[in-house]
Amino acid sequence: MIVNRNVIRSVMADRCMNGTDLIKKTGISTLTLSRIWKGEEVQIKTVGKLAQALDVRPDYLTQPEVISDKPEEDRDTLLLRFATLSEKQQELSEKGLTFAADMLGKELKSIQEKLG
Repeated sequence: MIVNRNVIRSVMADRCMNGTDLIKKTGISTLTLSRIWKGEEVQIKTVGKLAQALDVRPDYLTQPEVISDKPEEDRDTLLLRFATLSEKQQELSEKGLTFAADMLGKELKSIQEKLG
């Protein structure tokens, strides 16, 4: 099974744990923890040990990871660009410049698709 590394890190942070603490509490090896961080498969009993040590349900740890095709900073840039273009489109529409507003509308739609 593959566990969601982000979920594990989040729960560890919530419980003020580091990797060493997790190894001690679960009894897993450093090699197994390394495999988890690499996103490799682990045995189902390892998932059980992690869930028990972190006091969560095993299925919580096996949620699929959300892989963004854009780094977070690119997403922030797209959001800022979307907001700026939205304002510009509104200004152009108010001035009766519908063709330019429509062109910006196409760009806004493209950004929305990239953002998901």
